[in-house]
Amino acid sequence: MDRYRDAMSRALFYANQARESGDVPVGAVVIDSLGRIVGKGWNTREAAHDPCGHAEINALREAGQTLKRWNLVGCTLVVTLEPCTMCAGAALASRVDRVVFGAWDPKAGAAGSLRDVLRDSRMNHSLEVIPGVLGVEATIQLKAFFQDKRETTAEPTGRGALANEPVAVPPLEAIASWNHPGSLESSDSVSDSDREAKKSEEPTQESATTLLPQMERASQPVSNRAKPENLGLVASKADAVPAGEMTPFVSAPTRAKHAGTPADVRIVAGIPLRSHAYKRAKH
Repeated sequence: MDRYRDAMSRALFYANQARESGDVPVGAVVIDSLGRIVGKGWNTREAAHDPCGHAEINALREAGQTLKRWNLVGCTLVVTLEPCTMCAGAALASRVDRVVFGAWDPKAGAAGSLRDVLRDSRMNHSLEVIPGVLGVEATIQLKAFFQDKRETTAEPTGRGALANEPVAVPPLEAIASWNHPGSLESSDSVSDSDREAKKSEEPTQESATTLLPQMERASQPVSNRAKPENLGLVASKADAVPAGEMTPFVSAPTRAKHAGTPADVRIVAGIPLRSHAYKRAKH
């Protein structure tokens, strides 16, 4: 285990590169059979907007470019955090001899904690796994990062069990304002023509007051919601609909078709709907 401490120290150094760019501090190196670093990498998901930009992936890619081959037999992947499923699969595909890591990741790790992809006998390649090298130092580095994140923002950017930031939920009034064209005035990504086009679509105060009750009801538990008929959303009692009060978008042929409709049938958008009372009487 001691033979990999120097390599892990370098991986911890590269993890700080990720921290400086706002990424979770995870670093990795690939060393050859003589202990020389042939590939290095750190987490670049945020900086490069790359969902696959984990430290292990970046280190394996650089090692392949250095050695001019994809097959990394004889090499060792050293990483500060237990590899996830994606990175464990990449390690298997690269044919490295072993994986050495520092901190365990009990919620996303795939090297012995949550699952053990690296030593699965069903795979076409197996390798050695050495955990816990400078594990205390790696854990402290990660926890310090997330502690700083908790003090500055509530946005989750982490990975695995150590990424447990609270999620900030905006109030309903703020969500309703997102649909208001006026909220776009401060955005540099909206052109003047877009703003002009939005002016004609500006909602009225009445539409805003209608939206909020619906959003409040959607946020309530199902057991606490009022029944639709109590909110006037569904007609619970059928009344006769005079011809003059029918909806204006119902076509004339449809009106003629349903002329003389009995009182227990209501016409909605040209479709005859019988009342609940009529259905109970029939069935």
